[in-house]
Amino acid sequence: MESICIIQVQDLNCELLVDNNKSILDNLLHHNIPIRHKCHLGICGSCKYKLKNGKVRNNPDFCLSEKEIAENIYLACCSFPDEDFEIEII
Repeated sequence: MESICIIQVQDLNCELLVDNNKSILDNLLHHNIPIRHKCHLGICGSCKYKLKNGKVRNNPDFCLSEKEIAENIYLACCSFPDEDFEIEII
């Protein structure tokens, strides 16, 4: 069963209805939001975003530093919407 959340994309000043069963990357691409990406597996580190507020479920990734984690930086391919939230694509 599909469950819906709202992502606010700060850079583009838009709100998107998204499926919380799909990764944030897949949701952004579905809505034609430009975000760098390559591997879809959390290895390349190209799909970074900063969580401004809200909460996401995060799968382990292989490339974020402790500093990035402390600054609420996530990989869009490894995170899933958990509730309404706001991001800044970096």
